[in-house]
Amino acid sequence: MLAVVDEPADAWEAALAKSVGSRVAQFRKQRGLTAQQLSGELRDRLGLDLKRTVIGNLESGYRRTISYAEILALAYVLNVPPLLLMVPIGTDNFQLLPGLTEEPWRLAMWISGEGLPPALGDPTPEMADQYLDHLDYLGLYRQHDDFVGQWSRALELPDPAVARAHMHQIEKAITLVRASIRDRGGVPPRLPTALQGIAQRHPSRTEPGASDA
Repeated sequence: MLAVVDEPADAWEAALAKSVGSRVAQFRKQRGLTAQQLSGELRDRLGLDLKRTVIGNLESGYRRTISYAEILALAYVLNVPPLLLMVPIGTDNFQLLPGLTEEPWRLAMWISGEGLPPALGDPTPEMADQYLDHLDYLGLYRQHDDFVGQWSRALELPDPAVARAHMHQIEKAITLVRASIRDRGGVPPRLPTALQGIAQRHPSRTEPGASDA
């Protein structure tokens, strides 16, 4: 349930950092690391100098800011999706933006590009259409991954003729999705080795010189 809260922006920023810090502490302990060991892994694996005292201040809520780069590095070393540091999924409410509190899962869906944004007011039709267009663009990449997964699973079908027919249809679908991504100005994901060259097998609306690799 969305709630509007009157709170200064600097307090919101500090609350975000405190929330991230509490999650860092949770996942650090799950990994069986001390703050010193976490600091060492950040330095040795990523070259990020985040000292033990800084990590301690972040976890205890005394550090009032955290950067995007630090969230990604911490998530990588702690072996968790960055989203789990950014949003306290599994709690009741969370203030992700100044003055706006919402159910964490809804905010997580917004961040991942799978849900609508939180709103303090009603969006105009133009804003709604623009946002949905962005969701559609992200959806092309999800479709691409889904089709590639279907193609890989088709390799395991017991009947070779059925497998070939199924893979042929999926390859055409992959080609169309890749063309749609290019039409939107994007670069399609890299294909597995076995699927490279499908543009030659299934010509579509690909741009001149575009390769499917």
